[in-house]
Amino acid sequence: MTPPVGPEPAAARARTRPAPRERPEPARHLRVVDERAAKRERQVRRGIVLFGLVSVVSVFVVVVLHVMVAQGQLQLDRLNRETTGAQQQYERLRLEVAQLSAPSRIATRAQQLGMVPGGPSTFVTVPDASGPAAQSTPSSSTEDYQKVKPHLETRP
Repeated sequence: MTPPVGPEPAAARARTRPAPRERPEPARHLRVVDERAAKRERQVRRGIVLFGLVSVVSVFVVVVLHVMVAQGQLQLDRLNRETTGAQQQYERLRLEVAQLSAPSRIATRAQQLGMVPGGPSTFVTVPDASGPAAQSTPSSSTEDYQKVKPHLETRP
């Protein structure tokens, strides 16, 4: 048989009951503030915020500068390609001008147009202009006018 279930003796209950918990005192809302410590804490917070702002702005500036350099490099590459293309076209045109202005090509084209070679060349020599007229002394403008005046009056 099993022993009857009934109230346990007090000593047994005391052993099985947990010990009462100590409640912590509620934290007080009021405290004594050290002005220097509070000022120092505000300065530290401001310094951290300022450092964060400077860091963000400096990263932004670095990114902007990098973008500007990349755009400049792209423009430089485009200008280099255009310059190379223009130089190649210049060389092609120079070759074409040299081919079109070659004497053999000009002679062939002239014959195609029906031109014939000219005869022997004659050279004419001009007498030397250092004769007496070139060595005369300059005259005044009135003397020249007197010489020319009779010829002017005969004209209508």
